Amino acid sequence: MLLAHKIQLYPSAAQAQYLHQCMGARRYAYNALLAHFSQDGVKWSKRAAYEVFMTTVRQPWMADITSRAPRNAIDDLHRAYEGFFRRVKAGKRPYGYPKFQKRGQHDRFALREKPKFRVDGRRLRLEKAPGLIKLREELRWRGTPHSVTISHKAGKFFAAIVVDTHDYATHAATREPSVTGVDLGLTSFAVLSQGGGYEHIPANQKLKASLKRLRRLQRQLSRKEKGSRRYELAKRRVARLHLRVSDQRNAMLHETSDDLTRRFGTIVIEDLAVMNLSRNRRMARAVMDSGWGEFRRQLTYKAALRGVHLIVVPRYFASSKTCANCGAVNDDLTLKDRMYACDVCGHRQDRDENAADNLEHEAYGLHTLPADLKCALEMDQKHELEPQRTTDKDRREEVYSEIRVDF
Repeated sequence: MLLAHKIQLYPSAAQAQYLHQCMGARRYAYNALLAHFSQDGVKWSKRAAYEVFMTTVRQPWMADITSRAPRNAIDDLHRAYEGFFRRVKAGKRPYGYPKFQKRGQHDRFALREKPKFRVDGRRLRLEKAPGLIKLREELRWRGTPHSVTISHKAGKFFAAIVVDTHDYATHAATREPSVTGVDLGLTSFAVLSQGGGYEHIPANQKLKASLKRLRRLQRQLSRKEKGSRRYELAKRRVARLHLRVSDQRNAMLHETSDDLTRRFGTIVIEDLAVMNLSRNRRMARAVMDSGWGEFRRQLTYKAALRGVHLIVVPRYFASSKTCANCGAVNDDLTLKDRMYACDVCGHRQDRDENAADNLEHEAYGLHTLPADLKCALEMDQKHELEPQRTTDKDRREEVYSEIRVDF
């Protein structure tokens, strides 16, 4: 399998200058090719792009750097065109046409050829680079380095090294086939439900904790003359704070997703409409600071690597408004109601724990597991005979004990 490890670089002054030259050459080639194929009557193809690159785009000053830095811009532009035309052919809204790239925004270049780079412990060798570049840490996995992408953000250099490896701890042998429902929220980042027990993962909104410092840095930036040296220094301070907040958020999300995929064999989550929730001006900042979309992305690929069954409940399933005891739906429940009170059976419970229970025990959770076929047919027959669930949890505990999942 191919896994990527992103590591910070500590280059010398000469090495940093070389990396900036490679990024500039790649950006120049990308923009030149985009300008050529954006003309009327000029159709994109990789073969035509290579001919244009060799005849008009390639410059003499590019001989001082690795030839693959500007050359691989063809592959980057090809992927950008592919994504755009794929959406057009599918009948979707034709957005995402390749744009010209600006210096200081998404600066990067890639070496996808193995002879062009080498990783020796905590040292990275690049073709024609002055010396070995120091890495902050060694590669996380043993295997053959496949490619490397060098990027620059907030004054720091990073290397994303793709490794072809099978050295990945799945923990499948020691994991029990347990099921958990995960309800994401703002009061708590997540509430886990497992067999009647609950676990609250506290909210960890790093942007909210750094707002005071961010306001001060942005005021300082607004007082600087645009284009001056002090303006660039102040701009870098703001960018570094945003990078620090992003790193803190990602660290928490990685720890949580890693812990869940280590402990549980089946994880049930909701298909949240994050962009729709972010349109609420009162909660937009908190929603985006929580990182729900990134958390789901991490859960998806880690569950696939570790053999965990990830179930995504449909978006319009009312997990918070449905009573976890009798199944009645309370449409009058609002965001300010932190306790769920059922008018039918009188059940009272924390709304997040109630939602986690529904995710764990509802048909979207246990009843859709790849259980034994005979057991599944018996359960369907029982549900046909019993359209109304009982008012206690004995029925669901019985179903929970009947199901056996083999991972």
